[in-house]
Amino acid sequence: GLAARLFTRVSQFVHVFVFFVFWITRILDLLNAPFLAVIEDRDARRMTARRLSDVVLDCVMPYIHDSKDRDAVSQVCRRWYELDSLTRKHVTIALCYTTTPDRLRRRFPHLESLKLKGKPRAAMFNLIPEDWGGFVTPWVREISQYFDCLKSLHFRRMIVRDSDLQVLARSRGHILQALKLDKCSGFSTDGLYYIGRYCRYLFIFGFLTVFFASVLDAYRGNIG
Repeated sequence: GLAARLFTRVSQFVHVFVFFVFWITRILDLLNAPFLAVIEDRDARRMTARRLSDVVLDCVMPYIHDSKDRDAVSQVCRRWYELDSLTRKHVTIALCYTTTPDRLRRRFPHLESLKLKGKPRAAMFNLIPEDWGGFVTPWVREISQYFDCLKSLHFRRMIVRDSDLQVLARSRGHILQALKLDKCSGFSTDGLYYIGRYCRYLFIFGFLTVFFASVLDAYRGNIG
């Protein structure tokens, strides 16, 4: 009847539609195949070049020592930034309040040498109060807990307590090879005692100006 003829026509239409879609899909695949191959080849070349650049950079980065060159390299991309973070060996901080010990540790976890400056140069001419700041205590606390590769320390125009030298000597004395207390104040021979006792591998040790002046004033006071 009518229903049977309608069902037959619908079935024929479905078969024709499926056949048409199948061949259209095949034709489009054949037409797009060269373009897909080119895209895949381009992506493969990019991946190869990226791996090659990483290998080359891993070999070259340890030989870049200048801080300005390092800063320029770290701004190229995220990968180079990470490589600089992992391979940087020395950092100079011109003012200890421009960053924090925690940020330095997260940025450069494998440091071997650190130079840290506290008070401005005007402190050398007694133009800044003694209690202005520049305390080394938070830095020593961070160094004692982390920075396992640190071998050289240079503190300049900072306030260093005997307790700071004690913590530093007890925690890093077994690897510390160079320690400079340049125009620092606040410590005495008690702090130097811990350096001499625990820093067995120290072959560079210097302390200048302020410590000698304080010792000399104390000596003169005792004599007077």
